[in-house]
Amino acid sequence: MSLLSVIVPIYKVENYLDECVQSILQQTFEDFEVILVDDGSPDLCPVMCDSYARQDDRVMVIHKVNGGSSDARNEGLKAARGEYVLFIDSDDRYMTHDGFAELANRINLYHEDIIQLATVNVYQDRDEIEHVRGNYNFDIINLGNKVSTIDYLYNDGQFAGSAWLMCVKRSLLVDNDISFPIGVTAEDYGYLMKIITKARSYGAVDGLVYEYKKNMSSSITSKPRVSGIKGISIAVEYWKSLLECPQGLNEFVAYIYMIMLLNYAGLSKEERDLVRSIVSNDLCALSKSNKFKSKVIDACIKLIGIDYTASLLRLIK
Repeated sequence: MSLLSVIVPIYKVENYLDECVQSILQQTFEDFEVILVDDGSPDLCPVMCDSYARQDDRVMVIHKVNGGSSDARNEGLKAARGEYVLFIDSDDRYMTHDGFAELANRINLYHEDIIQLATVNVYQDRDEIEHVRGNYNFDIINLGNKVSTIDYLYNDGQFAGSAWLMCVKRSLLVDNDISFPIGVTAEDYGYLMKIITKARSYGAVDGLVYEYKKNMSSSITSKPRVSGIKGISIAVEYWKSLLECPQGLNEFVAYIYMIMLLNYAGLSKEERDLVRSIVSNDLCALSKSNKFKSKVIDACIKLIGIDYTASLLRLIK
């Protein structure tokens, strides 16, 4: 059994795929498997995937009918045999060739359930690089207190918001039947809520740096969708079921509810009618936040309603 399973969902990324795959295969630490999930890609990606598998026996390829990112990730999870699981989007890459080695050292020292990576955002539309996560305070993290780690990461603006930021013990996913919801966007939020609450321990590494190609025109708030609201609601509904929760997670839930409102504001009247009850039912997501902004938005919704508040929030964001 390999230490790491790296799952790569693939669809229409022939111009980026080689850079992504090579950033994995060129790691100095070699005890890993790569699972390339061709999600019915209509370009050269399927051929490229098969070529990687012929050249390196650590590479496994799954060809499937297109079902979306969640479905592709879930298929990869079913095939994974590593002790830990990583996800990487096929148009992104790992910046550091010794990142897996640092991750393996962390695993061998602490055996944590989840380990957060470092992140750099690359803005393609303005040729800019932004260091988002990393340079972690290990004086806090190495204490081994999950609640303290969560609160520190959120308050320091370094809390994970995407599945690819997390290395997760596979047994945590299997034992708790955790997978990605199908048919929605913003699916990472529900996944993250589950792994973070089920995990007993939470670590981080600075040396494995994930380069995320950030295109502002493709963000959830710039392309509002009903499916995005439904995806966020899955996370909020799970949060409602928890008897207790670290304050950092309470703040995170309030934050993603604001994303829900921004998304809602960009919908047509007909689309709003479809999901207004969801947005209304999830208003309690703001109730445990200590942030001033959350309290103001909560008061505005109660005073002038969801539609006006969401529109106002979108104007001033």
